Amino acid sequence: MSNVDVCNKMMETFNSRDWAANRELIAENCTYIEFATGAETTGPDAWIQNSQQWAGAMSNAKGEIKSSFVAGNTVIQELTWSGTMDGPMMSPDGQTIPPTNKSMTTNATWIVTVENGKATRAHHYFDMMSMMVQLGLAG
Repeated sequence: MSNVDVCNKMMETFNSRDWAANRELIAENCTYIEFATGAETTGPDAWIQNSQQWAGAMSNAKGEIKSSFVAGNTVIQELTWSGTMDGPMMSPDGQTIPPTNKSMTTNATWIVTVENGKATRAHHYFDMMSMMVQLGLAG
């Protein structure tokens, strides 16, 4: 499996909520930083917990890969995230935000380092403000 295939499979397993298959793609020492929220995780269990929080807030959340670029063992992918906030969402400060039942679509990029068929580092960038406006949480 190529490094791009690993990243594509990471998205596919998020979209299908196949957490066991997703876990197999994440190295034990993988560090993940979600710059829009400030979330930082280490290891597959924490990665999956973060993913499950998003899936809990938007049960139909889906990522779509628009393009992929490779530099050595680093994969850069342009993404589009979409979903409807039909569940509670955790704010970066730990507050629970009730469902708004509004939908959003936002562009994103993740930069993933892959070694031996597993992600060892991921930096995820997305536009939190446009997401919050679409969800009715910001003016």
